[in-house]
Amino acid sequence: MYASAAEIRRDTAEMFRPPERISVSDGIQRTLVTATGPYDPELTPYMAGPANALDSRRYRSVVFIGPARTGKTVTLIDGWIARNVRYAPGDMLIVQASQDLARYYSKVRIKRMIENSTEVRNRLSLRRQDDNTFDKVFRNGMVLAFGWPSGAQLSGRDFRYVAVTEYDACADDVDGEGSLYILASKRTETFMSAGKTLVETSIRREYRDPTWQPKVGSLHEAPPAGGATMLYNMGTRCWFYWRCCSCGEFFPLHPDIHRMFDLPPLHQMVETMAGADPAEWAADHCRLRCPCCGMEIPERLKRANNGSGIWVPDGCTIDVSGRICGEPRSTDIASFQLSCIAAAYGSWQKILQKYATAIVEYHRTSDETEIKSTVNLDQGRAYLPIAAVRGRRSPHELQERTEDWPEQHVPSGVRFLTAQIDIQAGSTPRFVVQVMGWGVGLEKWIVDRYALKSSSRDDGNGGVLPLDPASYLEDWDRLIEKVIERRYPLADGSGRTMPIRLTVCDSGGRAGVTKRAYQFWRSLKAKNLSHRFRLVKGSDRPNAKTIDESYPDTRGRKDRKAGAVGDVPVLILNTTALKDAVMADVWRNTPGPGYYHFPRWLPTSFYDELTAETRGDDRWDDHGRRNETFDLCYYGHAAAEYLKADRIDWTRPPAWAADWNWNPDVFADGDEAPPRPVARRPRVVARSKYLGR
Repeated sequence: MYASAAEIRRDTAEMFRPPERISVSDGIQRTLVTATGPYDPELTPYMAGPANALDSRRYRSVVFIGPARTGKTVTLIDGWIARNVRYAPGDMLIVQASQDLARYYSKVRIKRMIENSTEVRNRLSLRRQDDNTFDKVFRNGMVLAFGWPSGAQLSGRDFRYVAVTEYDACADDVDGEGSLYILASKRTETFMSAGKTLVETSIRREYRDPTWQPKVGSLHEAPPAGGATMLYNMGTRCWFYWRCCSCGEFFPLHPDIHRMFDLPPLHQMVETMAGADPAEWAADHCRLRCPCCGMEIPERLKRANNGSGIWVPDGCTIDVSGRICGEPRSTDIASFQLSCIAAAYGSWQKILQKYATAIVEYHRTSDETEIKSTVNLDQGRAYLPIAAVRGRRSPHELQERTEDWPEQHVPSGVRFLTAQIDIQAGSTPRFVVQVMGWGVGLEKWIVDRYALKSSSRDDGNGGVLPLDPASYLEDWDRLIEKVIERRYPLADGSGRTMPIRLTVCDSGGRAGVTKRAYQFWRSLKAKNLSHRFRLVKGSDRPNAKTIDESYPDTRGRKDRKAGAVGDVPVLILNTTALKDAVMADVWRNTPGPGYYHFPRWLPTSFYDELTAETRGDDRWDDHGRRNETFDLCYYGHAAAEYLKADRIDWTRPPAWAADWNWNPDVFADGDEAPPRPVARRPRVVARSKYLGR
């Protein structure tokens, strides 16, 4: 390997050479060369502050959170590796979110960095066994290791430096041994103040307290979202400040773009952006103004403003000269949160356009996933779900917007009906029935609400006995006439009626109910009615499908007496996801896709039951209050989704969801077929802005 003693002396001499005293940011600039060329600190000048904190003996950890594609990984991970190899050798561990990511990061990104960076490449050991996927050894004795969140990876080894990337993509508890941060920081304790733990990540979290506000005097505090946000709140909480080119004052770049671009809260934007063009909306709102003088700041000045920007810790102030006044929080964590306003690789207009696109998509699907994604990754902040905000509102707000149409009549706009049944036990068992009408874009109307309490069984005194769904199969037969085969008159006075397209019924409750429910479905199958009836069962299993049709089979299970033999279909419902969708639609204030229309004849108890639950971190909690209405509404959402009504192209709907004059299911009693319309059906030549979203 070595041809002479001189070569040995030359390569080992560096191990004894005292380190050159330069800042971490300068060291990165001198050593790091990426696949696109030498590292350019002027592109992301805001990274100098967090990078230099990595060499401070005052802090044992550095935490950086912000939007994706800000240059944080290339500086704080790639650059820190290169700088350490050249100027401050020490064993180093890089923790990726998974083993596959660790392998990719080592074999692709770091391999290319080493090949391009002369200062690093020349210090890599020449022995083949010293350069493998998960370990690289350098001539100065430094070992660079790559790992992933596991108890085995984060125990039994000491490192001077540990860097955790994409912290929020990792589990909160690693193999039952504690948080990833605790396990990682333990590896550096041997080196005392010379050891350093780094956490950098894009935020992938949400919080659910709409009343949260930063504490007085803690402007930079982040919402209680857990993960890396919690670590940030434990630290110095530094924000990046820009200097206004007009008045010269420094002002903070708030992570919330609603503050920076003067936007209304998200739940209000949802109400007003139906049919909006995302590109036009983004162009109209992409205006940043100095909060001190009101002067508009164009995005073309971003690079210059970043160059003159300054990190300011929470609790401190900055004057016109750029001098920071006050004392940072007493903590051993230097933490930083970067606003997307400063992100070098993010265009303001594109960020707003993605936000608007996600909100418009939410109108079509009632799914917040895309909104949460763009808030987390593009904007770099924790997400407050729409349902959490709306769940705090008063039920009386809903009752104030009631409308007039006859009870048990189908109002204009309804294309098809579904019925939902909740089985109530207790001293007076009953079927609670709610009939909902569905229109274009799944706009909703409450058509009927009642309870079946009496059976058809003779009590021997000329009356009937109370209903008992757990004991008597014949009591279930009442649902055929009263619900499944029932038709409702249209509110136009034409004498025509509309059937119930699908009935869904809870299959749980008191002992015996599930068994009778399965027997009832089998009896419907014999009557050729089973296609119009489905049993449902709620599930709180996380990450489950919204609806999953299963065929329970309890044969061989001594603890189960439901009589399931794999022949009865049951819809397993993701209770949390469906209730989130219900509450999002319930609090929509303007008619359109998803909007709930409430008739004046509904009692106050209806609204109390609809808003009885509150959203926790993982599920909805009824707190012991009656919640039949909320359950029936989420059963209704499940029924519509099972019918694939959420995928209807409303310019060419299926016949059963067509306008009354073209719907074969709508006809007058006694008619065998719907009357032939007088006018020819108009040809659709343009898509309405409210359709098909």
